[in-house]
Amino acid sequence: MTTVKDIARIIAARHGLTNAEAEIFMQMIVEVINDGLLQDRQVKIKGFGTFKLQTVKERTSVNVNTGEKVVIREHDKVSFTPDNVMKDIINKPFAHFETVAVD
Repeated sequence: MTTVKDIARIIAARHGLTNAEAEIFMQMIVEVINDGLLQDRQVKIKGFGTFKLQTVKERTSVNVNTGEKVVIREHDKVSFTPDNVMKDIINKPFAHFETVAVD
């Protein structure tokens, strides 16, 4: 799994920054995305993707450890949809695969 620190190290190496400067940059990016989600509920980054804040309605579930019914309150979650450019980059190594129906 790649972490924010890993990405910061890559940015630092590629652009002549210190690791500390690159980590601050990454923290600022995350902060801007968070602020955008809180303000507009959506952040689009061209060539990368769209972050959306979606409301999940209240529902009843079961605590698997006790069997007790619990209510999960309404809350927001963040979803990410990659831009087509990003999808193409990610899927390119698998483009030669064919779809097979599974019964």
